[in-house]
Amino acid sequence: MIRQNLKAVVLFIFALQALGAQPAPRFEPFDWVLYTRTGPLLSFSEGFEIVYIATGRGGVYRWHSLRKQFLEPVTTAQGLMSNTCQAVYYDQASGILWVVTPGYLEYSYDAEGTWIHRSFEEMGLSPNIQIDRMGSSKNYLWLFAGSRVLKMDRVGGNYLGQTSGPDEPLISMSSGSRYNFDVPEKLREYSVTDGWLFNGNDLIDIDGRTEHITTIYFGKYNDQYLGTDRGTLLIGDGTLESFQPIHTGLLNSGVGDLLLGREILLGGSNTGDPSGLTWFNPAQGTYDYLESELEINLPSLNISRMIQGGQDVWVGGNDIVVYNLKDEFWKSITKPVQGGRITGMCYAGGYLWMSTDFELMKIDTSRNQIISFNVLPRNLNTPVYGIASDGEKVFVVSDVNFYSINPGTNELRDERIYRQLGLKPGAIRYEAIQSRGSQLLLATTQGIYYRKNPISEWKLIINPTLYGAQKVRTLDWDDNLGILNLGNHLVLFTMDGLIARDYSFDFIGKINCTYIDHDDVWLGTTKGLIQFNWKNERLK
Repeated sequence: MIRQNLKAVVLFIFALQALGAQPAPRFEPFDWVLYTRTGPLLSFSEGFEIVYIATGRGGVYRWHSLRKQFLEPVTTAQGLMSNTCQAVYYDQASGILWVVTPGYLEYSYDAEGTWIHRSFEEMGLSPNIQIDRMGSSKNYLWLFAGSRVLKMDRVGGNYLGQTSGPDEPLISMSSGSRYNFDVPEKLREYSVTDGWLFNGNDLIDIDGRTEHITTIYFGKYNDQYLGTDRGTLLIGDGTLESFQPIHTGLLNSGVGDLLLGREILLGGSNTGDPSGLTWFNPAQGTYDYLESELEINLPSLNISRMIQGGQDVWVGGNDIVVYNLKDEFWKSITKPVQGGRITGMCYAGGYLWMSTDFELMKIDTSRNQIISFNVLPRNLNTPVYGIASDGEKVFVVSDVNFYSINPGTNELRDERIYRQLGLKPGAIRYEAIQSRGSQLLLATTQGIYYRKNPISEWKLIINPTLYGAQKVRTLDWDDNLGILNLGNHLVLFTMDGLIARDYSFDFIGKINCTYIDHDDVWLGTTKGLIQFNWKNERLK
C-alpha cells in the first residue's frame, strides 16, 4: 500500500523540489563512480541484501550481505551534496534511502541516483545540527540529534516538529556514532581474525595500532557490524562468534597515478593522509594497503608517476622507490628529485627513463642504479611535461622544445614540427605525449597530432578549437577513442577527429592521470579514483 501511495506522490514531489541526480539525465546512476578514503564509519542500516554504511569522507558504502563484497559507493558522483555523511537509513517498507550530510537531509526512491535535497536551514533548523542516527515508525521518519528527536514526513522529508522521543513504536532504526555506550560484553568475547584483538571497547590491529569502534549494528541474519575511526569494517558471525576485519575505500583521498590490471595499484597524492599505495580489485570490491608507516624502505611519498617492468613496480614522486612484486620488498633510490616530482616514465633500449621538471634520468634496472643525469641541454629553462617511447627512441616534451633521444648513445635530436606546419620557431608549444607500442599521440597548442610508426609523418586529428585550445596535461587512447585531461575536466574524442563529449563536474576535482581500458575511463584525481563507463554514450 505504501509503495502505491509513493507512486502517486513521486511526480508531485519531483515538480516541487530541486533534484540532485547523477551528472546528467542520460547517465545511469553508476556510470560515474568515485572511490576515495572513507574516514570513520559512522552509521549502518540494512536493506534486503545491502548494508548501507555512512562514512565521514567517502559517501555511503554498500556491502552486499549475501555476496560478501562491496558494491559501488554512493557519493557526489550519484548526486549527494557531500561525501561527509553523518547517518544513513534504508526504509524497507518504502524503498527510500535517507542520508544526512552537513546541513541537508537527502533521499532517493531507488537508493542509488536521483537524489532530493532538503536543507535544514529551509526547514527552520540549524544548518549545523548533528544527526546521530535515524529510524522510522508507521507514519514518520525520526532523526535523532543527541537528546532531541526530529519528526519528519516519511515520504517527502518535511519537518513536522521536535519531540523528546518518538510517539509511535519504531519499526527499525540505523546505528549511530558510539559515544555514550560500551561494546556489549558478548561481542568482546568474539575472536577477531587476521591477528586482531579486542582491547576493552576498542580494537588492536595486527600491527599494534588501536582502532576505536565508532558504530555497532546487529543485522537480521545473525550478523554483527562494527565500524572504526580508521575506516575498517568488522563483520561478526554469530554462529562462529568471530569478527573479520575488512578495509573500506582507498588509503588516500587523492590518486597521483595508477597501474591497470586485474587489480589496480593506486599511488596516493594527497598530503595529510597516510602515505602509501592501495591495491583495489573493482570486480570483487576489495582493498588492501601498502603503508609507508609499515613498509620497510617505503618513504612518505606524494606519488606522481608509476610504471611496471616485469616483477618491478617503479614509484616516483618526491622520491624514487622500486617494489618487487614477487618477493614483496621495497628499495629506495637515494637521489633527490630535482623540481620535487617525477613527470614521466618509460622503457627504451633496455633502460628505464624518468623525467623530472628539469632533467631526464637513465636507470639501469638490473642494478636499480641511475647511470645518467645530464641528457637534456643545460640551458633547458622550461619544465619537462612528459616522456614516451615508440620502442626505438625516447621523446621529451618541454614547452617550446620537443626532443628525441637515442637510448643507447644519449644522442639528442630536435623533433619540433614547426617546419612541417609552416610555422616559425616557437610558434608551436608542446604539452603532453603518450605512446602505445610504436604509435605516438602528441598534444600541442596547434592541436592533437598522431604518428602511426617511426617512418610516418605527424597527422593532425583534433583541432584545438574543438576543446577550447586549453592546455592538455595528459592524454590516452584505446583503439578509436581518445581522452584529453584538461585539468579539472576531460574531453573524449574519436581518432577520426570527432569530439565526443566534454565533461566538467565538481566531483572530479583536479585530474592527475587518465587511462582508457575498453569500456572504462579511469581517472586519478585529487578527489580519488573515478571510473567512467562510457559505453552508453552516443559519440555525436
